[in-house]
Amino acid sequence: MVGSMITRGTVSQSLNVIRRGYAVKSGASSINVGIIGAGRIGQVHAETLAFRCPQAKAVRIVDYFEDVAQKVAAKYGIAHASKDYMDIINDDSIDAVWICSPS
Repeated sequence: MVGSMITRGTVSQSLNVIRRGYAVKSGASSINVGIIGAGRIGQVHAETLAFRCPQAKAVRIVDYFEDVAQKVAAKYGIAHASKDYMDIINDDSIDAVWICSPS
């Protein structure tokens, strides 16, 4: 993982901050993202990653309602969907986590 950082702003701004730190540490050209929350904002970020950010890819999405996570995963080509956020924490392939829960 890149480390614990909190950024506010657009998806692109967040990716730029993450990419700078990640590229220096590993030389990687793309970022694997885990999304916690498959509600409205989680779907916005999943769509952005799927269609507008070639430098990043959502690889796992989790939501309390597993059927919702599975539907979002199918819609946006996310390989893994589940109910347990620990699936994201324990996935070593994930470089960044976006928490998309209600405020």
